[in-house]
Amino acid sequence: MSMPQYIIIAVVSSNMATLKKITKDALIFQPGVAPRYKLVTLDGKEGKRITSLEEIEVHRILLWIALDDAALAKCNEMNSQNLENPHYNRGFYDQHLPNPVIKIDSPDHFRNKVEEISEAFCATS
Repeated sequence: MSMPQYIIIAVVSSNMATLKKITKDALIFQPGVAPRYKLVTLDGKEGKRITSLEEIEVHRILLWIALDDAALAKCNEMNSQNLENPHYNRGFYDQHLPNPVIKIDSPDHFRNKVEEISEAFCATS
């Protein structure tokens, strides 16, 4: 049995309140071999698991999840930068998660997307 292809997902919100509201109760931080989530706020506020956009390695992000319109604009900008890099490659995720930037607007939608990402992660092995 082979290992799934590594994936880092950036979950981006313009503020901490929206980020916490939509990601609350989602099973995104799992030990071992699992998708890796980076929670990012554009307002610069940081917490135990929340970071600023400047601190993530943008070129390693294979999926951008925006939680509001300001975050969507920034995710599209960061994805465009990645696409300009000739070494950037999403691998099997181009097939399993074809949209590299998506917008999520509710906790239920986010939990469903986390499940879809988990299924895609397992399918890459």
